[in-house]
Amino acid sequence: MKKLNPVSLTPKELKSVLNSFRGKQQPRVIAGVHNNPGILTHTACGTFYANNIPDIAAKSNAKLLKHGLKLLCTKPNNPNPLTKSHHWYLCNLSQLEYFDTA
Repeated sequence: MKKLNPVSLTPKELKSVLNSFRGKQQPRVIAGVHNNPGILTHTACGTFYANNIPDIAAKSNAKLLKHGLKLLCTKPNNPNPLTKSHHWYLCNLSQLEYFDTA
């Protein structure tokens, strides 16, 4: 996978995205990942008081798609076998629309 470039939203844009969500965990994780691109799963769980970042991302992405965004993760270069953490990013979908025609 090519390197992910996290989206940089203004506070007003981020608030507009977060208004689509009810509850506390999803907005907290989305804002946290936006403000801390590349955060590891186990760090995000503790920092954002969330139980399961991959599950929250899966449930959030349907609504994020309406804003042209998606929570994505990449495997770390030196994975820790105990935590099995990934790096998380909030990305603009336009960067995923890449097709190599060569």
